[in-house]
Amino acid sequence: MNEPIRKRPPTTGHRGSIRLLALFGAVLFVGLALYAAREMPTAPATAAADDKPAGPTDSAVAAATAFLESLDAGQRDTALLAYDSAKKPKWSNLPVTFVPRNG
Repeated sequence: MNEPIRKRPPTTGHRGSIRLLALFGAVLFVGLALYAAREMPTAPATAAADDKPAGPTDSAVAAATAFLESLDAGQRDTALLAYDSAKKPKWSNLPVTFVPRNG
C-alpha cells in the first residue's frame, strides 16, 4: 500500500554514457594517430612524361602551330604576344564582369 503508483526508472546517472563517449574518443584518437603515422607509399622516381599517350594538349599545340604557319608575317606579329610584353599583365581570359576592359 505504501508503494507509489508510478515507479521511477533506476537512476544511474550519465556515467555509463560518459564512459562510452570517452572510450569512443580514445579509440578515435588512437585510430587517427595510427593513420597519420603510417608510411606513405613512394612514387616511382622514374615516371617519365613519355609514358602518357598523346592527348588533347598535343592536338591543341599542333592546331595552334598550323594556324600560325598559315599567317603571313604581319598577321603573325599581330597574333603573337611577346612574353616580356608590357601588355601581359593586362591580359585576362576571365569574363568582362570580373576584369574591366578598356574600350
